[in-house]
Amino acid sequence: MAAWTFTVEGGTYMIEARLTTLADDDGDDSCWFRIQGAEINRAIHSSGWIRHNDARPRGGPWGLDEVHSSEDGGQTVYFTLAPGTHTLEWAYREDGLFLDAIQISNVVE
Repeated sequence: MAAWTFTVEGGTYMIEARLTTLADDDGDDSCWFRIQGAEINRAIHSSGWIRHNDARPRGGPWGLDEVHSSEDGGQTVYFTLAPGTHTLEWAYREDGLFLDAIQISNVVE
């Protein structure tokens, strides 16, 4: 597991992960995400983690992929956060997925 601490002004945010899949098949392309205490707009795994299956990076072998919930039809997850410091946790689920950067963006409604 890896964890990143970040500070926000509060509001609704989306997360994009810069990743690649080096798997020979579609069965090695998933990971887990969570921000404890965040309100989430999608159904998530009963463990409290967001299961991010079928990672599909945009723009080549390394690219951004919005965090999405496999328990909610692959829909993009939005995190509503109170102002302050939070921790994003990431855990790999299968050995064919690699991550090297995270981007957290405010969702403009």
